[in-house]
Amino acid sequence: MFNEQDVNNIIYNQRSFREEVGPQFGFDLDKIKLHYQSLRVLRHSHPSLKEGKYIALLAEHRYGIHDKVLAYARFTREEISVVVTNFNDGPVDCLISLRKLKTYFPQYRMSDVVVTINNLMNPQETPVMNYYYIGELLLSPLIVHLENFKSKIICIKIFQDEKAAKNAISHTLFRLNEHVLN
Repeated sequence: MFNEQDVNNIIYNQRSFREEVGPQFGFDLDKIKLHYQSLRVLRHSHPSLKEGKYIALLAEHRYGIHDKVLAYARFTREEISVVVTNFNDGPVDCLISLRKLKTYFPQYRMSDVVVTINNLMNPQETPVMNYYYIGELLLSPLIVHLENFKSKIICIKIFQDEKAAKNAISHTLFRLNEHVLN
């Protein structure tokens, strides 16, 4: 059991640590604790994060590969989770190619497999038109913006039903129309 002196020492050490680290690195230990608790909940609620096969991905920009951005996918039959972490001291914009996943969808160009994309860490960033055919997704890179020392987890759910196919058709046509108009 802790006595009052032990508790006061812990509080003093936390304050000292916060002052040493500084606000630029997120000194609020309670926020850090909540962040990791939320990551544990995500991991337990998404099979791909817990037991999926690991596939390294590349984070690219117009001059080459980001050397301070880690990108990988975890893959199960039901979903793919793409994890992107920025270890840079500033914000980055990068493209994440999912071409390495083509191995798992050998007929991806003619496949009727439909997927949805959801941002697990910030659901408000999930695109409105988020149904894709797997071929469309594998051939188009994910565009990711990350602030310094931040991560993004993108969940790609796999469907093979008629309702998802109808949504994929309308969403794909909408994106195509937007692309042509721009």
